[in-house]
Amino acid sequence: MLHLAVNRPIGATRGEGDLLPILPWAKRYSEWLADRVRLNRLRTRQGMLDVKIADDMMVQEKRQQLRTANPWQYGIYVHGPGEEIQLHNLEIRADQAEQDGRVLRLALAAGANIALHYLGEGEATNYATAKEMGEPTARFFTERQSELARFLQELVSEAFRRKAALGLARLPADGDLALDWTATEVARADNQSLAIAARDITTALTQMRANGWVDDTTAVSLAFKFAGEPLGEEEVARILALAPQPQEPTDAPTPTP
Repeated sequence: MLHLAVNRPIGATRGEGDLLPILPWAKRYSEWLADRVRLNRLRTRQGMLDVKIADDMMVQEKRQQLRTANPWQYGIYVHGPGEEIQLHNLEIRADQAEQDGRVLRLALAAGANIALHYLGEGEATNYATAKEMGEPTARFFTERQSELARFLQELVSEAFRRKAALGLARLPADGDLALDWTATEVARADNQSLAIAARDITTALTQMRANGWVDDTTAVSLAFKFAGEPLGEEEVARILALAPQPQEPTDAPTPTP
């Protein structure tokens, strides 16, 4: 059995999900919202019709008519001469509840590594602020995407090796399955900035290489790193092996008079 875990503390056997910390706060927010709606409903129906009947026989008859119905639903309450009804004043304090709800939503957003505008709550956030707030979220989801892809790659590799152990397949001579994966970019808005960074760093590295400050391996690694696609040593070596070798300039023959 393969155990692939994220968020695993040191010394722990298993990890935990990314949304596990916010589950209690999601329950609290749901209960808080339900209580607000329930209290507002009761407060609205406090303006009910208070019917006072002097004859006890008529009181019993009227109560019998409303016995199968909820008096709060119809806004009618019947009582006799010896009874008194008193309704409490329920103050909702919506101005204070707004801040309470925002604090709970902040707890949910912080636990999920997202900003409030991802929950449809823009408030006074402009485009520049939302872009800066979204960068940590994009990095987090990119990391999780890469981890999930590596998990699937490890799972496929182990499945094929077990198939080969049963004699149903044959492993390569070097044992390398050469598995690779690609995924859709999480933040596509960064492509323009990455292209500009790659262009600038390539121009700078070309001059540095011409002056002998860096070698080809370092130049290729830095160029792809600024382009947002860091490569391993084997990939860099393969690119350099396929690249055409620069020709050394030859001295032109001196023309004879």
